[in-house]
Amino acid sequence: MTDICICKYPLMITDNREGQEINYLAMPLEIIDGGEMLVPDIDIEDAEGLDGIFRRYVAVKWKDITPDLHVKKYDVVGHVVFAGCELSEASKEGNGNLKCDTKSIYKVLHPLEEWAEKHIIEIPSNGQVG
Repeated sequence: MTDICICKYPLMITDNREGQEINYLAMPLEIIDGGEMLVPDIDIEDAEGLDGIFRRYVAVKWKDITPDLHVKKYDVVGHVVFAGCELSEASKEGNGNLKCDTKSIYKVLHPLEEWAEKHIIEIPSNGQVG
C-alpha cells in the first residue's frame, strides 16, 4: 500500500500559454488503475470541522458515502477526511466497535485557503510558473 499525502492532488492547472485559458485537472500516475482514472466531484461545501466550527471547504468526493459503509471522520493536517470500508469488510473489536482493516478515502474537505494556495497552479502566457 502506498501512502499518498491527501494534499498532493488533485491539482487544478490553468494554462494561458496559447493566448487562451485552458483548464486541466492533474493527478499522479499511481492512482490510475488499469488505464482508467477516477475523477472526483469537486465543489464548495460549508461544513462543520472536527473542532465544531463551521467553515467553507473545497470538498473532493472520491466515492459516495452510503448506509452500507462504515465511515469515520479524521483530522489530517486541518483537512476533514472521510475514510472507512464496506460493512461486510469491517470486523468487530472486543468492545463491540467496528474496525476496518483496510480503508478507502471517500471524501476530503480541504480548507478553502489551503486549496487556493496548494492546489491551483497558473501557467502565465510567458510560460514561467512561480
